[in-house]
Amino acid sequence: MRPYYSTVVLTIIIALTYNLFYLVPLISSQGGSYLPDIGLVFLCVVLIFALVRSGKRFPILIDKMSMMVLFYLFLVGIEIVLATLYHGQSLADGVVAARRQYFYLAFFLFMLLLDDRKKFHQLLNTMTIIVLFVFVMTIVNYIGVKVFYHPRAENWGVIRSGVERAFIPGFRLVSMVFLWQFARWLAMKHSDRLISGTLVIVFLGEHIFRQSRVALISVLIASIVMLVATRRYGLLIKSGIFMLFAILVTGVFMEKNIITEPFTTSFEEVSHSKIKAEGSWNDRLKQIMFAWNEFQEHPLLGSGSVALRVGTFEGNGSSGSEIFMLAYKSDLGYTNIIKSYGVVGIIWLVMFLWMMVSMARYAIRVFSKTSEPLLLFAAAYTVYVLISLVTLNHIMFAEDTLLLLIIVVILVQNYRNKLLESH
Repeated sequence: MRPYYSTVVLTIIIALTYNLFYLVPLISSQGGSYLPDIGLVFLCVVLIFALVRSGKRFPILIDKMSMMVLFYLFLVGIEIVLATLYHGQSLADGVVAARRQYFYLAFFLFMLLLDDRKKFHQLLNTMTIIVLFVFVMTIVNYIGVKVFYHPRAENWGVIRSGVERAFIPGFRLVSMVFLWQFARWLAMKHSDRLISGTLVIVFLGEHIFRQSRVALISVLIASIVMLVATRRYGLLIKSGIFMLFAILVTGVFMEKNIITEPFTTSFEEVSHSKIKAEGSWNDRLKQIMFAWNEFQEHPLLGSGSVALRVGTFEGNGSSGSEIFMLAYKSDLGYTNIIKSYGVVGIIWLVMFLWMMVSMARYAIRVFSKTSEPLLLFAAAYTVYVLISLVTLNHIMFAEDTLLLLIIVVILVQNYRNKLLESH
């Protein structure tokens, strides 16, 4: 197989799942864009082709993590049935509504195509180039020349830290490539660090520009973990001094400090005494209460909310607002998983994350011997997911799922001692 085949194929799938970063007019349906669905079909076709070609390599797909992925897909099937039993929705509508969960099949495609470190490097470096290009387009769009085909691309109107938040398509990729370039920077020799170091600063600036508080906090904590794991305590102190200097300079020239505001406003909104009516945590608290009530009513497996087709719902007498709240998956991670899958989902999630953490710890040990940046990166991304899953639903959205599964495959391949083998 040609060396760039995996990179080209997986880049196409990721780009389609991210709606081609809204740089082209969308192929729209009532439930949104068809582009991720095209990506899913393409993924399935390539997976079938890869399975046929794999021959004797098929057993590599069978391990504990494979079973976890298959069990998740089994849970989705149960949710489709429950949506019919509890809400009177047709099975066909349930399949359509839950279709984006089938992106978990990407795990098996990644296992087959990303079978050595060079392919991971190619893919992540390609993602870095794409993120840089989209960031340039973001700046063009921000200054008033509309280049994105999305409602938020023009006059989003959301002010945070005294400035209008920037619309950055595929923002989860920014967090991923930031951690990737930071891991590369730490693993490189001093003479080769210039490009990665510059990219780290650019992508950190992009987080501040976007003003996504949980994402910023999570990548910074993941970065600190990388520094501690590699025992770069002097660099940690220097980074702290640099950030302090940047905060002081920003505070002088801006009415609200764009660096510290994400931290202070997050603390204020979570504090019960200071929740503001316009604060995003006010809405999240309402979602948490709704999720808790739903969990109490259907504690074991949920009520099929994952498979509710909101736009064309023709089930029982439930109100439109109730169906919308049941099916809503954004703004919360852990809570929405509990609401959607009940106790069984909680057990699955704990086991899934525990396996990731265990393999991430092993990856750190291997990194200390090999200085392979993929291992440090995968461990850091695991930390990022654990923290940001409070509000960012990495488990139930296709675009986030793809990135999460890339990390899982890195960890699995390393745990099997396959990642560092030459091909």
